[in-house]
Amino acid sequence: WSSDVCSSDLEGFAYPYYSYIRDHSKSFDGLAAHYSTSPLNVVNGSDSWMANGAVVSANYFSTLGVKPFLGRFFVPEEDRVPDRDPVVVISYTTWQRQFGGDPAVVGKEMRLNETVFRIIGVTPDYFGGISVRTINDLWIPTMMLHVGYRFCDALKDLNCRTLAIIGRLAQGRTSSEANAELTVLANQLSSSFPENKDR
Repeated sequence: WSSDVCSSDLEGFAYPYYSYIRDHSKSFDGLAAHYSTSPLNVVNGSDSWMANGAVVSANYFSTLGVKPFLGRFFVPEEDRVPDRDPVVVISYTTWQRQFGGDPAVVGKEMRLNETVFRIIGVTPDYFGGISVRTINDLWIPTMMLHVGYRFCDALKDLNCRTLAIIGRLAQGRTSSEANAELTVLANQLSSSFPENKDR
């Protein structure tokens, strides 16, 4: 993807932090959230395996400039209500390995951590996510985070800093300027909820 995409230097965010920063930041043309190291138990018919999943905001792929190989990626409506829209994008490798490259894979269902998801798209063969440690097999919306992460609720709890942020820099902005702005905005939101500040 383009060199104008950068990650935040901050440790992590709960979803309310992300949405506040996304709506108030001036440093980015696009700002996406992701949790790219989510182990998911996948059941597809009689087959089962452990997948390296990612939980991502609806604009994740568009922010990175990635286009689907098959089907489509998430739309905003599928990432607005917690637990409502169990849709999944699978990697090209997963499509080949687990579905035999079936061109009719879009619309099929698979079970992820006991929840049935519908496949809506396949990524191009060059894309395996943005984690430096893990190649992702599939992606689900941030509003389905409860399926992929159960230790705390990052959709509500500001201290549950599960999500990372990646953004496409606005024209004329630098990574250091963007990270400085992220710090200011995170502090603004934290001061609005003192009960959720780190002890």
